Amino acid sequence: TATGRRASNCAPRSFSFNKVPGSRRSNGHRLARRTLTMDRFQDGMKELVAAVPKNGDDFDKIKRDVEDELEKSKLFAQLETSLNQPRLQIFQGLAGLFAALMVIGLWSRTVGILTTRFFGFAYPAYMSFKAIESKSKDDDTHWLIYWLIFAIFSILEETLLHPFEKYQAVFFVFKTLFLIWSFMPQTQGALLLYDLFLNPKNKKD
Repeated sequence: TATGRRASNCAPRSFSFNKVPGSRRSNGHRLARRTLTMDRFQDGMKELVAAVPKNGDDFDKIKRDVEDELEKSKLFAQLETSLNQPRLQIFQGLAGLFAALMVIGLWSRTVGILTTRFFGFAYPAYMSFKAIESKSKDDDTHWLIYWLIFAIFSILEETLLHPFEKYQAVFFVFKTLFLIWSFMPQTQGALLLYDLFLNPKNKKD
């Protein structure tokens, strides 16, 4: 009856504290996951610091490692055939071009934009295509997370970060380095930001 329903609705509700232990377990899992993410980030930064050459032998080792990676690259194989130049020289030329663009970008807005577009969009797009074609799913996840962070950064750039664009002497350099930091396997910056702020598993109570 209506009277019975009203009485039922007015009846005091009982509260259960059974979810508290589960909540604590969830918080513990979230803390453990964030700790693991920070550990991965710190390990990657240690690898970068350790990779900094300190003497001639270190430079020779880096040169051999680069040459080994270039031998595996189909892109540099095509460039070597097209340009009729050794792969290492092509790589050195591109590295020098990048350094020059970073310096010129301190004064030229156009160059700064083109540099960030290449390293923040063109190169990741190429690597995403390779990830789609590969059988492994790990690289798919890696680049999907990068594009998520890239999209969020683009929104922030047009809103909160827009006033800082007038300081183009440092803004485009910061943006380029941030995007490279986000997708580099050694740093996995995008994964770090995702796990810290966006991962749904870390938001459950």
